[in-house]
Amino acid sequence: MNIKKIVYGLFIPMCFVFAMSCKNKVEQVYEKGVGLMYAGNFSEAKKEFSAGLKKHPESGKLAYGVGWVELMEGDVSRALALFGQAIKNDERFFGGYKGMATLYLMMGDTEKSLGFYKEALKRDEKNASLYSNLGDLYRQEGKFDEAKKSYETAQKLLVGYSDISNGFVALATDQEKFDEAITLGNESIQKPYQQALLKGNAFELVAKAYLGKAKLLFAKKDLNAANSQLDEALAMLKKGEQAFGPGRYVPVTQEINDFRGEMKNPKKKSSGKAKVEMKNSRKGLGQQIMNQEK
Repeated sequence: MNIKKIVYGLFIPMCFVFAMSCKNKVEQVYEKGVGLMYAGNFSEAKKEFSAGLKKHPESGKLAYGVGWVELMEGDVSRALALFGQAIKNDERFFGGYKGMATLYLMMGDTEKSLGFYKEALKRDEKNASLYSNLGDLYRQEGKFDEAKKSYETAQKLLVGYSDISNGFVALATDQEKFDEAITLGNESIQKPYQQALLKGNAFELVAKAYLGKAKLLFAKKDLNAANSQLDEALAMLKKGEQAFGPGRYVPVTQEINDFRGEMKNPKKKSSGKAKVEMKNSRKGLGQQIMNQEK
């Protein structure tokens, strides 16, 4: 009897089983972390991803997961390093490229962002999230037709747990179709399967649509109607806080209150055109996108 053949015969299947077991553990950690992010529990998601990456430092997915939470928390340099690690660990996984693309979109470098999105799509051409993100990029560039096509592609590819309707809300706001944005945003909020993160973002997007409408009305010297829209905006944020806790909407709340102050003292600061003011809201949308992870 050839002992070596028996040993190798046992060893190779055991290696395969061990490798599959490690892979399954990584997948389990990744999926749990993504679930925590969807629920808006970023601190626990970070702990989950970080502990998993410490055990499996070769994982591209877990490096991407930690990087994404770091980006959501505003640590750009740390996120950049982790996305680079994700690409180095697994060049076939789309996540590191998507992370880089999102980061550069937030920084306003659309050329680099587009390049990374193209690399991500080479690795996962049917990922709805990537097309949704591309829609945000095109919106930031003012290419509304391309944005709409990207969102529609995402919608066709979409399965199961996610929803990209927030992209359509932002697109309508950028085009000053504020009533349409408000309607779409409320529909997004009311969907029972909407993920917590996306639902929280929808409250803010609707508030910004009310703010944009208020600016148009103020430009037409309809002060009462403009104030009414600001009241609606603040009421929407209050509902969001009741659902997700205080503090989440501080920047947009301040923006609304500042504009109300400008209306009372128009000589202090010119409000300008609504379209110009609303452009400032586009850049931050890269931070909000997390529609579908695989």
